[in-house]
Amino acid sequence: MSCEDCEKNRALGYSFCIKCGQPLGEVPVAPVPQNSKKKGLFSDDILNASILPSAIVVSLAAAISIIIMIFDFPATLDTVAGMTFKPYLYFMTLVQLGTLTGTGLQIFYVAVAAIAIACTIVFLWMSRPLFTANMADRMDEIRKTPAYWTGLLLGSTLLLELVINLIMQICGVDITTPGSLIDLTLEESLFKFTEAAVWEEIAFRVVLFGIPMMIAALICRRRDFAKNLLGGFGASKLSIVILLISSLIFAYAHVDGWGLWKMFPTFFGGLMLGYLYMKVGIHACIVAHMLNDFTSVWNLALPGGALIFVLIILLGLVCFPAAASKTLKGIKKLRTLPATGFEDQDSSESNTD
Repeated sequence: MSCEDCEKNRALGYSFCIKCGQPLGEVPVAPVPQNSKKKGLFSDDILNASILPSAIVVSLAAAISIIIMIFDFPATLDTVAGMTFKPYLYFMTLVQLGTLTGTGLQIFYVAVAAIAIACTIVFLWMSRPLFTANMADRMDEIRKTPAYWTGLLLGSTLLLELVINLIMQICGVDITTPGSLIDLTLEESLFKFTEAAVWEEIAFRVVLFGIPMMIAALICRRRDFAKNLLGGFGASKLSIVILLISSLIFAYAHVDGWGLWKMFPTFFGGLMLGYLYMKVGIHACIVAHMLNDFTSVWNLALPGGALIFVLIILLGLVCFPAAASKTLKGIKKLRTLPATGFEDQDSSESNTD
C-alpha cells in the first residue's frame, strides 16, 4: 500500500519508497539511499594512514641496526672473547643451562647475530609493499606486513611504558638502571642487546608460548604442528590465555636485577612482543625486541643516534589512537574467537586486528 511520499520518491528516481518500502515500478532509478561510512579524524582510513610513518621508521631503524652489527662484527667478536654469558630458561624461576666464555661465546654470538640479521632481512622483505610508489593503493597488502604491526605496536608500547615510569617516579618509586648496563662500549652493547633480542624471544616466546601452542596443534591432530614454534598462529581463546601468562612471566623475570618496579612496564612490553609472535611470527618479535633495546647502540655508533628512539616514541604518539582502537575491537571479539584455532584441519588463519 502506497503512502503520501511514494510519488515524491518515484520522481526522485528511487526503486522503493524510502518511507513505506513500497516498490515504485520499473523505472531507471538510483538505488535506495544507504548511510555512507562515517568519515572523520578517527576513521579507519585515517587510523591506518597514521601507522605508515612509524612502520617506515622502524623498517629503516632495523636496517641501520644490522648495518652497524655487520660493520662492527670483527671488533664485537674480539670483545665477546673476554665476556661471559649464562644461557637460561625461565619458568617463574631461573634455570641455568651452563656458562659460555671464550671461543664458545664467540660461536654463540655468531649464531645470535646471524639469527638477528636473517630475521631483519625477512622482516624487510615481507614489508616491501610499504616502499612502493602506489602505497596508498596497497593498504590491504601493507596491513599484512610485519612493519605495519611493529610500527603500530612498538612506539605505542614504548610511550605507554614511559608514562608508567613517569607516574611511578612521581609516586616516589626509585627507578634505576642496573650497573651492568651502564657505560657499555659499542661492542658490549651489540653483544648484550643482540643476545637479549634473540635469546629472550626463544626463552619467553618460543618456549613459553610456541611450545604450548604446538602441543595444542598436535592434540588437534594438525600435521603442521611444528610450524607453531615460529609463531603466526593467530588469535584464539587458548593463545590469548598463554599470551597473558607468558607476558606475566616475562615481566616477573625482570624483577631480579631491576627491581619490582620493572615488572609493570615490562608486562606491556611482553604483551606487545607476544602479540607480534602470535600475529606475525618470531622474526617480528626479534626485530621489535632489538629496536626496543638498541638505543645505546645507535647513540654510540651514530652522531645523534639516540634520536631514532625519540622518533619512534613520537610516532608512537601519532599511531596510539589506532593501537587503542584495534585493542578495543580485539577485546570485543574475544568471545567469538575459536577455542584453539586448530579444531578444523582446513581452517584458515584466525588472525584478528
